[in-house]
Amino acid sequence: MLGRLDACLLARNGSETSILDLVDAQVPHELMQQLILGEESPDVRLLHGIVTDNRTRVEEALSQGADPDRRLVESNDDTLLHLAVKQFSTECVACLLDHGARIDAQNALGRTALHEAVMMPFSTTVLELLLERGCDMEVKDREGATALWTAVKSVRTLVAAGASTRVTSSNGTSLLDHAMSQAAMPADIVDNIRGRGEELSSSL
Repeated sequence: MLGRLDACLLARNGSETSILDLVDAQVPHELMQQLILGEESPDVRLLHGIVTDNRTRVEEALSQGADPDRRLVESNDDTLLHLAVKQFSTECVACLLDHGARIDAQNALGRTALHEAVMMPFSTTVLELLLERGCDMEVKDREGATALWTAVKSVRTLVAAGASTRVTSSNGTSLLDHAMSQAAMPADIVDNIRGRGEELSSSL
């Protein structure tokens, strides 16, 4: 039902966020309903601020008593910090941490914000922020994987699925050269990238 509601229900509050945006962000139904009905509790303003990447709104909500560690029960028990990381919102992540959000809080899968950050494909900015703020890099999820293990697993999965290893950066650096230049890069990942490249070359 919620997915069919017209976005104008939110527009009356000056929001440019549609229902589909909120569904995509896995906003819990109870809070989505509060947004639709125009209820303006600090917790609702905080959630809306994160979803819309509005640091000012996030700051205001937190200063009015919103809980920076609120859990999203319908989204693997994520905290708002998990959500902000998934939204690629460096400013909202920083704001939540400034107001006491627990940086190493784990969701129902045992993942911390750092686990989520290493899987974000577009930028390392959030990852770098979490590291600067002192997150624990050795926390394990329910499968026993640290954030580094998760990152390595993602690379292996992409290579195994056929992701191109022959791409180059804007300055002409190959993926293999980049991997080899990283001192901490596991040797098997370098071998996987090299091997995939050789497979493609032999098939031409």
